[in-house]
Amino acid sequence: MTMVSRRVLQAGAAGLAGFMLLETALWWGGVTYLKHRVAALHSRTGCSLVSRRQHAAGWPFSARLRLEPVRVQCELPSSETVVGTIGSVNVELAPWHPASVHVRLEGGEVWGVVTPPDAASPLKSDERKTPIQPAVRVVARRDGAPLRLSFPLRYRQRGRLDFQTDFTRLVGEAGHMMEHPVTARGVAGYVVWNTEASPQSSALAVSLQARQAVVAPWPDMLNAVDIAVAVPGPAKNVRLFWQALAGTVARPPSSLVAEVPSKVGGPLPFEPNLLVQHVAAQWRGLKAVWSARLVLPAEGGAAGESWLTLTNWRLLVNDLTEHRILSPQQAAFLNRVSDHVEQKQGTPDGPLMVPLPVREGQVQLGGISVDMLFGLAHKAMEAQEQEKLPHASPP
Repeated sequence: MTMVSRRVLQAGAAGLAGFMLLETALWWGGVTYLKHRVAALHSRTGCSLVSRRQHAAGWPFSARLRLEPVRVQCELPSSETVVGTIGSVNVELAPWHPASVHVRLEGGEVWGVVTPPDAASPLKSDERKTPIQPAVRVVARRDGAPLRLSFPLRYRQRGRLDFQTDFTRLVGEAGHMMEHPVTARGVAGYVVWNTEASPQSSALAVSLQARQAVVAPWPDMLNAVDIAVAVPGPAKNVRLFWQALAGTVARPPSSLVAEVPSKVGGPLPFEPNLLVQHVAAQWRGLKAVWSARLVLPAEGGAAGESWLTLTNWRLLVNDLTEHRILSPQQAAFLNRVSDHVEQKQGTPDGPLMVPLPVREGQVQLGGISVDMLFGLAHKAMEAQEQEKLPHASPP
C-alpha cells in the first residue's frame, strides 16, 4: 500500500468517524428534545404523560422515544379528571418529516373519569382517620391497529394534529356509548385548535373520515363516513365542553333513563356550544347527512336542534322492498309519508329533510326517541328474516 493510499484511507476513516459523531450528536439532541416535549406537555395543555420505562432508539438517522406503559391525566375545570392508559407510545423525529413529530399509539387505550371523594365528615374522638380513595369510572376502550398521530414541531396558539389508523374498535363502558360500539376501517382525519378564537370562530374542530363503519346493534355496513364538528370560541368554552362531555357520556343507557315529558318546540335557555357541521354516510345507496346545534350542560344530556337530510330515499325503499326487508304495505306507507313531507317542503324531486329535536340527550322524531325507533325497526327486520327461513319438514 502506497503512502498516498494510506493517507486517503486515513482521511476517509476520519471523515466517517466525524460524520458518525455528528449524527450521534444530532440523534441525542433529537431524543433530548422529545423528552422535553413530553415533560412540557402538562404546562401547555394541562395533560400529563407518565410512563414506567423510556427507551431511546432510531440511531443514527431518526430520534425515537418509546414509552411503556403510559398513563395520561387531564384536569377538568370541575373537580373531575380524565385519565387514560396506553400500552406503548412511540415518538419520532426524523428528516423525512422535518416539520412534525410523529406519535404511534400501540396496545389499545382505556379512558375513564376520576371523581374525587366527597369532603370528609367531621370525625368523632374515637374514630380513626382513614384515607378515602377516589372513584375511577371507565368510560371507553379502543383497540385495533396502531393509531398514528402527527403533531406540529413547535407548539403554537393555532395548530393542527393529523391522525390515521387502518382499523379501530371503540367500545363504551357507560352511558350511550355502551349501546353503540363502533367498528371502522380506513380512518383518517385531523384536529384543529385555536386558543385565541373569538365567539365567531372555532376554538376546536374535528374532521374524520372512515371508509367503512358498523355501529351496533345495526348489522349493516356504512360506507364513506364523513364527520365534522366544531366547538365555538372563546377558548374557555373548550374546557367547559370537555367537562360537559365527561358528564354526558357517563349517563346511563337510554333504556334505564326514566321517561320525561317531551320539550319539543320549547325555548332553549342555553347558547349552543357544539356545532355538528355534518355526520354523513351511505347505506344501500341512501346518503344521509345529519347536522345539529347542540348544548351540553355540565350535568349531562345534550339539547338543541338537528336536521336529517336523505338523498335517494325512494330508491332505498324500492331496494328494501325487492329484498323483502319491507312488506308492500310498509313500502306504501313510507312512500305516502315521503309524498307528504315533499309537498310541505315544496321540493318533490329534491332530498328529504326531517327536523329531529334533541332533548335530554335523545334525538327525537315526533316526541319519540330515535334510538327506540331504530330498536323497533331492527326487531321488525329480524322477525321478517326469521319468517323467510324455510321451515324444517317433519321426518
